[in-house]
Amino acid sequence: LAEARSLRRWVIAGVVVLYPILVSVHDSAPFLDALTTSLSLVAQWLLNGKWIQTWYFWIAADVIYVPLYFSRGLNLTAVVYMLFLALCVAGLRAWSRSLAPEKVGLAA
Repeated sequence: LAEARSLRRWVIAGVVVLYPILVSVHDSAPFLDALTTSLSLVAQWLLNGKWIQTWYFWIAADVIYVPLYFSRGLNLTAVVYMLFLALCVAGLRAWSRSLAPEKVGLAA
C-alpha cells in the first residue's frame, strides 16, 4: 500500500513537472501527454526491477494512448499501441501464472 502511494506520487510529480513544459511548447494534449509519459517512466522503472506492477502502468498508459492517437488522426500509431496493449495483457497473465503457487497433487 505504501509503495502504491509512492508510485502514484511519482506519476503526479511527473505530470506537475511536464504539464507546464508541454503547455509552453503548445502541445496539443499537454495533460494527457504528461500523464502518459509519467506512467511510462514509472512503468519502465518497475520493469527494470522486474515488478509485476509494471504491467498495470503500461496498460494504463496504453489505454490512454490509443484513443488519444485516434483522436489526432494517427491511426497507424493507435493500432501499434493496441498491439502493445495486447502484449501488456499477455505479459501480465504470463507473469501472474509464473508467480502463482504450483498446484501439485490435485487428484480427482
